[in-house]
Amino acid sequence: MQNNRKNTLAANNIDTTKFFSMTLPDGLKPGSKITLTISEDGTPVFVDDVEKKIMENGYVPNKRLFRRWVMAQMFRMLNYKGRDGKEGYDAYLNHFHDYKYQFEVMIDELHALARMEREGGQDFEIRKSFFTKQVVVATCNHYCKQLETFLRSKPFVWRANVFCFKYHNRYIPVRDINVLFIAPMRALVKRVELARNYAEMERELKLFFSNMIKLPYDTPKCSEWKSAFKGTGAYYTLQNLIRFHGVRIYISGCYRLSMDESEMYLERKRKETLGAGYKLFAFMKEVIDDNGFDFNKRMRELYR
Repeated sequence: MQNNRKNTLAANNIDTTKFFSMTLPDGLKPGSKITLTISEDGTPVFVDDVEKKIMENGYVPNKRLFRRWVMAQMFRMLNYKGRDGKEGYDAYLNHFHDYKYQFEVMIDELHALARMEREGGQDFEIRKSFFTKQVVVATCNHYCKQLETFLRSKPFVWRANVFCFKYHNRYIPVRDINVLFIAPMRALVKRVELARNYAEMERELKLFFSNMIKLPYDTPKCSEWKSAFKGTGAYYTLQNLIRFHGVRIYISGCYRLSMDESEMYLERKRKETLGAGYKLFAFMKEVIDDNGFDFNKRMRELYR
């Protein structure tokens, strides 16, 4: 179409070198803004907020999609039933995620928080409530303890008049466990503690993670990490349920709040449970029960 118009104008001796044409997307709403800039060579360049975010960050944040993913994962874990008879959230966490999963989650979270810290805003203030520096440091210290337990549980053999254990086809004296393995990792924990912002914390945690020795799959996870993980999942699940699925908070089991009141109550609950995400998780389950919310039924209603 553009070429046809241009050829028609040219055929009528109209100079089109200073003109350009553009096709607007279907469904463009009235009042929508498109910013036009001209490059040095005279080529028009369209820039809008979405394009700008893609160029600067490589992606466009979509809060609703994030909440939907978190909620779907939450209900998948809550409704899980294992073949060994164990069921529920913790069973899913233990069956499907190994020990290092904690650090993978924190690295991703710190990366998001580092970006949000640069931009500021309410979303950053809310999201930083869960995976705080205290949680990250506690999880790193927990690893150090679990590593020492793991190494000291290895079979000892008597070689060269000292007790040793085999590690990567080498015999390491038991007395050197702390010097060779534990002390270096604790030094890396100190670096995490000294981080001044989320970008530095992310960098130091990545360094810690790269030096970790793999622990057995079923190594118990850090309680502080689990609490933060449950808390952030519970918060965004409740937020999504309230905004998009008609779920409301009941006071004393009978008085039903409005949507806005429910959101404000959730915010108050988030602040009350800072550092104790497991309490927000318990509150989420109460709200789900009060509303009789059935996730699978709701999904069938939406996508039938």
